[in-house]
Parts: sequence; structure tokens; C-alpha cells
Amino acid sequence: HIRKYGSAFLNSGGGTLTIGIADDGDKGDKGDKGDKGDKGDKGDIGPLGPAGPKSGGAVYTRWGRKSCPTGVELVYEGVAAGGHYDHMGGGANHVCLPAKDPQNMKKPIPPNYSLMYGTEYEDVNGIFPGKHDHNVPCAVCYAPTRSTKLMIPFRTSCPSSWTMEYKEYLMSSLSSHKGHNKNSLHECVDDNPESIDGSGANNDGARFYFILSTCTGIPCPPYAANEVVSCVVCTR
Repeated sequence: HIRKYGSAFLNSGGGTLTIGIADDGDKGDKGDKGDKGDKGDKGDIGPLGPAGPKSGGAVYTRWGRKSCPTGVELVYEGVAAGGHYDHMGGGANHVCLPAKDPQNMKKPIPPNYSLMYGTEYEDVNGIFPGKHDHNVPCAVCYAPTRSTKLMIPFRTSCPSSWTMEYKEYLMSSLSSHKGHNKNSLHECVDDNPESIDGSGANNDGARFYFILSTCTGIPCPPYAANEVVSCVVCTR
């Protein structure tokens, strides 16, 4: 690289001052990479995001009532119905028909069919005063914070960590009807039952009877014969 020099004269002293002016030097080599810096402080927590989609929950039917327990959503109020107590065939279970706005499919009547009747309390006055022959209401309930349902016979309380929805009597069709060869499912009916307004006539369609225990195949003790069977409905 060539360096350039220039001269300047100082007249006062007669001397000459030579000033050298150098060009920029070559670019130096790249330095070594520095050490990694310290980790910064943790940032603030971000804002709460939107709620996710609702899921889960437990659905059950509360037999004998028109409403659901406190804190549980009423899906619909209904009327209990099932097959005739003295017919040889038909449905074995009771269903909860919506009390309002039935949506029937308008089709021609088929040549063969089954029939559905309202469910009555039968021979219940000793435990449910004034309810004999009255029709049974029902309520379909949704417990959004629970995920499963359990009905326990011969119990009036729930296991720990479970929530009691209602209790108290297990009911079904009568076991001694002549000509009646179909059984109904056991349903847990509320201990403070209501009835359908205006009912009370002895229509004898579907029926709910109390159930008594036996010692035939059931260990006695701890069980005993001729006890009215209790029940409880629990969720978790």
C-alpha cells in the first residue's frame, strides 16, 4: 500500500514542518465470538384465553318429580310411560315422555304395533299418601360438572367423592300379575313424589310398585326378607 505525504511551510521561523497524512489501513481480522449473555428475567403472564367448548356432564331421569335438584339443569319435564302391566309383550322399560310439544311422525298406522300407557303409582298409600293410581311425572336432568351416573339399590347415601342427586325407593312392575310374562326395569323413584295434575283415575296402564326383598339367593344377613328396597342416584 502506498502512503502519500504532503508538505507545509511555516514562514515565521524559516523552518519547514512536514506533515504526513496516512491512508486508512487494511480491515483487521474478525474477532472471536463473545461469551453468551446472562438469561433475562421471566416475562409477565399473558392474558387468559377464551373458554374452550363445553363437554362432559351426566344425564339422568328423576322419577316421581317435575324438577331437578339445585344446581342441576332441567333438560325437560316429562310424564312416565311404558307398556301395559297385563299385556304379554311390549316395552319392558319406562320412558320419560316430554310434557310439552310432542313431535310425532305423521305416518300411516302399521298393521302390527305395540302400545304405550301412562305409568301410575300402584298400592303406595302406606308410603306415598294420596298417590295411589296417580300418574307419575319425571324430569330429565343434566349435571354439567359431573361425568357419570350411578344408581345403588338398598342404599340411601352415596360413596365418598360422589354427589347424591336424589333417593329413595326402587320400583317396578308387579311380579304376580296373571298372564303377565314381561318384567320392567327397576327405577329409583324420589322419596317426595309428585303426580300429574288431574290424574287419579284408575286407568291401569303401566304401573310402579314397591319392591320387597327376599332371602332366596340374597345373603341374609346382612339383608332381610320383606324389606322395602331403597335406592339412591349418585353422580361424579
